[in-house]
Amino acid sequence: MLEYAKKWQIDLGMFKVIGGDQTSVNSGHNGGAFRELEVMLKRTLQRSFCLLHQVELPLRKLFLFYGGSFTAPGTFGGPIGELIMSDNLPKVTKFKKISCDFPRLSEEVLEKMSNDSVLMYKYCVAVDTGKPYLFNKAKNKIDRFVNNKIGPCSTARWITLGTRILRVYMSSESYNSHIQETSERLATFIVSVYYKVFANIKRKHRLTDAAIHIYDQIKFARDVCQPEEKKVVFQSIQQNAYMANPESVILAMIADKDKNVRERGVSIIQTVRASEAFDKYIEVQSGVKRPKRIRKFIVPKLNFNCKGYTNMIINKFEEVKGPGTIPTSDGVSVPLKPPKRLMFMTKLDTYEPVTVPPLVEDLSPEDLERIKQHPFQCNIPCHSQAVEHTVALVTKSTKQYRTEKTQLAAVLSTAAARKEFKGKISHKRFKLAKDKDV
Repeated sequence: MLEYAKKWQIDLGMFKVIGGDQTSVNSGHNGGAFRELEVMLKRTLQRSFCLLHQVELPLRKLFLFYGGSFTAPGTFGGPIGELIMSDNLPKVTKFKKISCDFPRLSEEVLEKMSNDSVLMYKYCVAVDTGKPYLFNKAKNKIDRFVNNKIGPCSTARWITLGTRILRVYMSSESYNSHIQETSERLATFIVSVYYKVFANIKRKHRLTDAAIHIYDQIKFARDVCQPEEKKVVFQSIQQNAYMANPESVILAMIADKDKNVRERGVSIIQTVRASEAFDKYIEVQSGVKRPKRIRKFIVPKLNFNCKGYTNMIINKFEEVKGPGTIPTSDGVSVPLKPPKRLMFMTKLDTYEPVTVPPLVEDLSPEDLERIKQHPFQCNIPCHSQAVEHTVALVTKSTKQYRTEKTQLAAVLSTAAARKEFKGKISHKRFKLAKDKDV
């Protein structure tokens, strides 16, 4: 990445945020790619791990808990897994609705989603209302989406897995009691936790909303999961709660609509800055220059009984070591009261110092005071779908063109065209226009 930036004369000082999924290759706090990049740049970067991937992982664990299995890449086994793989499911019968205050998405949001995501949204609304159809107000007709073909199953496409589980649940009266119970529990989790958080991410997709989504996932699971299910789900959330790190929580706090919450967020930043300034002072006084420490981005230990996202992680104050007195210009020593350092507990049961989010580390004291009155604004997404689309585009260009220059030109021109014609043209409209011209 650095070699590419230098080759195309990209200013490395522009790098503020780095994003991707939570695989250890990226997220490892010792040898992960993000960590290595920070070490090379000699400064920290704001982390943005894809929440759309994170919310899928508890569903995967719960699917395995209820007897599902992965028999081969792209195939599922077990009683429930074999049913999900089938394309010849019985007709939808009368099913019990699972009321969960499921959020309704606007047409504007739905237009930006994939067909698989929209289809699953319709199934979730159906299970929430108990009706196997939707009324389309725009077209003034009933949408019998249960007749639509569901996409193929894959260990990389959890949206279609969830849709197929809901489809099995809606026809579960045709199966034995074990399948009925299993499909009901999985459907309850999908509608009440998994896709509910997924829909909220689609509505509120900024990086400043990330910590709130993690808390919502905990809260929803706490409300609907049975005790044995909570063990499985909470373990998965804990293992992958990168966006519950104090840096993400602080960003959410200074962007909160509640002025009191913003003031608490600003106070935390000021406390952290005070302890860091004291460390620099001690360094100057001692004459011993310490190498700059790049913080390790470690998953915090979560408080699953918390009542809000601001209390989601376990904190404590630690006394900062320093001289008991400080000399003045008159040569008189006066008592020195070191500030306290704010620490947070990691999932390794160790304590690490809380650090200021890199995205706001350059803000002046005056900027922080303004945040108390006006929420911090950030347009960076909390998911990496755009990155994945770009990776697919780059892969396609490498197969079509030989030189890096033509590949880059193809990627940039395609991306610009997509941005210009987004929402203005579709395959259906193109076909109608083509037929009309003929």
